[in-house]
Amino acid sequence: MSKGLTSEIAKFKEFGELMTQHGQDVILALIILVVGLIAAKFLGRILRLGLQRLSVNDTLVSMVTNIFYVLLLLLVVTAALHRLGIKNSVLFTVVGGATLVAVVLIILFRPYMPHLPYKMGNMIKAGDLLGRVEAIDFFHTRLKTFDGKTVFIPNHMILKEPITNYHFTDTRQIKLVVGISYRSDLLKAKKVLAEILAQEPRISDKPPARVYVLNLTENCVEITARAWVRNVDYWRTRCDLLEIIKLRLDQENIIIAFSQRDIHLYQGAPEISGEAMLENPIGKRYSVNL
Repeated sequence: MSKGLTSEIAKFKEFGELMTQHGQDVILALIILVVGLIAAKFLGRILRLGLQRLSVNDTLVSMVTNIFYVLLLLLVVTAALHRLGIKNSVLFTVVGGATLVAVVLIILFRPYMPHLPYKMGNMIKAGDLLGRVEAIDFFHTRLKTFDGKTVFIPNHMILKEPITNYHFTDTRQIKLVVGISYRSDLLKAKKVLAEILAQEPRISDKPPARVYVLNLTENCVEITARAWVRNVDYWRTRCDLLEIIKLRLDQENIIIAFSQRDIHLYQGAPEISGEAMLENPIGKRYSVNL
């Protein structure tokens, strides 16, 4: 029998003796580790649901559940290593040293870590995506769009894109622009818009809502209405105001303008300055206001 084969047989026998002596402890340690990981995940989910039912801030919920989960993981790993025969003093030294190193690294490198400009629960616009932030981890941000899609955005891409955070402040301004016909009563239209804003309870008094003429275009007089509301009320209030404004202006006989062109037909060839004169196939001339 060759020396190489003898050496391999000796190693196999040594492994068999180790498994005979410690195999039961290894299996029990693996069982403790697997069961502990499953239990830690389950208990973390229960804790998250309980805190959410208490209406706790989403950021605080995430922080508390993550800390709880890490502590449970340390407890499970410690129990598994203890079952393998590692002394408690060694375990405490290793776990304490790892914790100390992690704290030191966080303190030293925290100023250089990129911070995402939003938190869980914020409504943000990232590129072409608009939705509410559901979860944030080290690699991805989970975004729930308003049409029911769940989008996972890599954090390194978000750091390169302009981000609009609609919850960075508590309130948001509604900007409505209505174009009325030049034949309509301008002062009456402004009065109607002001009354609508004053009757809306979701609009804040500070700063007060304002209505003023924004622009004189070739087709209409643009009137703008601007008011401040809470972020949570923004979209519903804006949609309700648009509907109310349309119905009220119809009731008051105020015409909402749209793009149009006036065409004047003439017999013969009158001299009209400022108008383009064209000739049709039957010999009549007409002008088009440009």
